[in-house]
Amino acid sequence: MNSCSRWPGWLLLGALAWHGYDLARTTSLYELLWSCHIATALMALGIFLRVRMAVATPWLFHLSIGLPAWLVAMVLTRGTFGAANIDGPLLATSTLVHVLPIVMGAMWLRRGGFALSWRVAALAWLLQAALIPLTRPFTPPELNINLAHGVYPSLSRTFPNLFVFQVTICLACLASVTIVTLFVNAIFGRREIAIHKSQTAH
Repeated sequence: MNSCSRWPGWLLLGALAWHGYDLARTTSLYELLWSCHIATALMALGIFLRVRMAVATPWLFHLSIGLPAWLVAMVLTRGTFGAANIDGPLLATSTLVHVLPIVMGAMWLRRGGFALSWRVAALAWLLQAALIPLTRPFTPPELNINLAHGVYPSLSRTFPNLFVFQVTICLACLASVTIVTLFVNAIFGRREIAIHKSQTAH
């Protein structure tokens, strides 16, 4: 894909809008303040402005934090995300907005290479860590957006203290971002260096 293409950005915003409709129907639009959705909006903005870091950072976030955390929530809640029953359309759009950014980000980044700097890694981690205190004053406690208000119900016995829980989550996310960054650079970095050497040799 040409890195100047902007249609992935519109596709991401369209998916967010569709998911927002389902959130308004079932819970609350406050749910769009989850770090995953903010990261997707930032990726769309990065695509529109053609800023690689603004695309790579949310892409790494989704790959190392967003999708894994969503999968954990899927398992812990059995697909209900705290509701009484599974809502099919909501589950479908939730799946879409957690998978699509990884696909679109990869397609957009492919032309310029996947190598990730540690600045990108730090910003990806901050997308999660910084939003805990930032969203707390502006979101209803019962929704527990970004786990800012309480311990995840199924983990309350393991973590009776909210601060300890949040620090643990941040450390786990830091470890995940580090591992994924090393993995991406190990796999794609060597390949990109080899391609660059091949091109300069000619």
